[in-house]
Amino acid sequence: LAAYGQAPADVLAVVDDVALELGQLRIRERGSHGGHNGLRSLIESLSSEEFPRVRVGIRKGDLPAELAEYVLSDFPQEDVLVVQEMVGWAADGVECAIGDGVPRYFADPASARNSRRRENHATIIDARTPSTIWATI
Repeated sequence: LAAYGQAPADVLAVVDDVALELGQLRIRERGSHGGHNGLRSLIESLSSEEFPRVRVGIRKGDLPAELAEYVLSDFPQEDVLVVQEMVGWAADGVECAIGDGVPRYFADPASARNSRRRENHATIIDARTPSTIWATI
């Protein structure tokens, strides 16, 4: 990153996460890997936890013993609408973070999303720690 004049804070990671239920998003400005191997690898590569991330929940029910097979499998047909809505929210979060900065999204995620889309079908649950938004579809 340094060769391109960029810092870890200029990276925006978007990851699937079995720690979150299907339909949940967690957006943070920085933090630990929280057990997520992809974030662990990115933190190791960047030598920093100081980058924003969007975690997209993919868990539905109990997790099977073979986690890799679960995360690589297709979503069941009955979950497709929830997945599409969740991906829309994640895309809006990424667009807002790139255009307006992650703090703008934290300040008013519904407004940030509505400035980019006409419809708002999701509910924001304001269960924030200092820089965390939870959105549940």
